[in-house]
Amino acid sequence: MLSRKGIVLLFGSIMILLLGLFFRDYQLIVLAIFFLVFLMLSKTKLPDGIQITRKTSGLKVFEGDRLDMDLLVQTKSEDKKSRNLDFSYKLVELNDILPDHVALAEDSNYKIFHLAPNKARKVSYKILCPLRRYHTIGPVFIRVSDEFRLFENEFGIENYHQFPVHISYGTLKNFKLRTKAFDWNIGQNLLNIQGKSSEFYSLRDYTKQDSYREINWKATARKRKLMVNTYERETLSDCCIFIDSRYICGNGRPDDNFIEHSVRLAFGLAKSIINNNNRLSIVTYGDTVKMIPPGLGRNHTAYIHALLINTEPKGYYTFYYALAYIWPYLKPKSTVVIFTPMDFDESLVSSLVYLQRLDMKIIVVTSSPLTFESRAINKITLRNKLDDERRRVRISELARWGVNIVTWEPEDNYDLILKKINVASGLIGNT
Repeated sequence: MLSRKGIVLLFGSIMILLLGLFFRDYQLIVLAIFFLVFLMLSKTKLPDGIQITRKTSGLKVFEGDRLDMDLLVQTKSEDKKSRNLDFSYKLVELNDILPDHVALAEDSNYKIFHLAPNKARKVSYKILCPLRRYHTIGPVFIRVSDEFRLFENEFGIENYHQFPVHISYGTLKNFKLRTKAFDWNIGQNLLNIQGKSSEFYSLRDYTKQDSYREINWKATARKRKLMVNTYERETLSDCCIFIDSRYICGNGRPDDNFIEHSVRLAFGLAKSIINNNNRLSIVTYGDTVKMIPPGLGRNHTAYIHALLINTEPKGYYTFYYALAYIWPYLKPKSTVVIFTPMDFDESLVSSLVYLQRLDMKIIVVTSSPLTFESRAINKITLRNKLDDERRRVRISELARWGVNIVTWEPEDNYDLILKKINVASGLIGNT
């Protein structure tokens, strides 16, 4: 289509042509025809299309990392003969659309450059990814014009790049949970026998189900019958993590609020629990209740990461609804960890007291969302103080019932908070 400059030239040529016809001035008529022919030739110089190839660094991106983005732009024409005879340069205006939760780190996603025929132009820039999400970059909007910017063509290219920003987390090397009820079949058994540790337990008589590798030949020679070694069984614990993702958990800045810190802590805690061969289930509740059933292993960690990476503060579902959803999978006398700000949830105290009566190990990991709000606006109001006092009363009430409370501040290190949770779990180990 015609640009503003092209429209001015077109109307000027028409006016000159009309004046030349009116005054019978052949010089004006020739000048007008020259301008009109020049417009037609400029239109034929527009390329048939633009082809874009996208390349990235290909590395795993965590919160706070940078991602290199390279775009290779070149003209695309079906007629090779006309493309080879084209020696003109095209003016290309490119805009690569970025999602909301990323920022430019270097250069720009908006470029204006000249593109030679049969040549490619590389456009590079870097983006900063401060928040965990599944991001989509694209589409690419292109505006192409001729050398004199008389004609231009605008179109979009559906060239997308989807990538996840992984959660930044910390883990403990030795995170153990105290099991109140020992169960030989607890957890997920993929083999016919429970996993064995390397610590010797006792000797017993050989059976047909035993492997020859377990025969103790010295004891067999001494007692004149086949004897096998038995080792201590691995004890597995069941744990369930609840993450409060209601709307109130998003108070504060987008990168500094309760839900962002809780997701990082919960994922680090989940990896610590699974790495120590414990079975884990995880639940988030906000606008909906989402759950990963109990399981263990590396694949289970990937499922948990996929759930947490898109967790956002939405909705008003309380802890009672989340507990009713997970109840068929919740084993008695297991460990329950809840990440919640403890505000505007009247069902929290009664639900936790009910779990405490079932002899479950309850750990509440909490921080005031109003602290993040005060950090964002740099101001403390009377409402903040009243809500904090109401929260302290609720914490004291739960402490009287024997619920373990782990409080943390935004400035605290994640490793320190995980150590506090480890201590609250009932077993102080080497961390």
